[in-house]
Amino acid sequence: MRARLTIAASLLRRQAVPAEVPGCIRQRFEAFDGDTAGNPPQKVEKRGLELAMALAMRPKLLLLDEPMAGIGRKESESLIGVLRQLKGRFSMLLIEHDMNAVFALADRISVMTYGRILATGQPDTIRSNPQVVTAYLGEGLE
Repeated sequence: MRARLTIAASLLRRQAVPAEVPGCIRQRFEAFDGDTAGNPPQKVEKRGLELAMALAMRPKLLLLDEPMAGIGRKESESLIGVLRQLKGRFSMLLIEHDMNAVFALADRISVMTYGRILATGQPDTIRSNPQVVTAYLGEGLE
């Protein structure tokens, strides 16, 4: 893992971090030296570095596959804040099981079950769809 992050950091130093990158991600990118010996990066730090690496390539579309997986609620809220800053600057496709994150970030949601689209619509429409509630949301979603 350390070698992969060191190589990525080295390659990224050759790229200028785009102006659209939020300050918190820019700081993580600029401060990372690839040295993780004795202090491995936390999952949220790795996510920040991964996001910085993607943004350094100036993508037209960000594909985010379960970015909230494996991180706690506080870290998830922080990452949601970062992704909100990117919203409108980059097109994003978010694949996520954390429905609070989905509702906080998405303008349009497609819910899939067993490989088929169950419902598509705006967050309020999805939140109140009886089939989606039964399949995924239950009664306790805030």
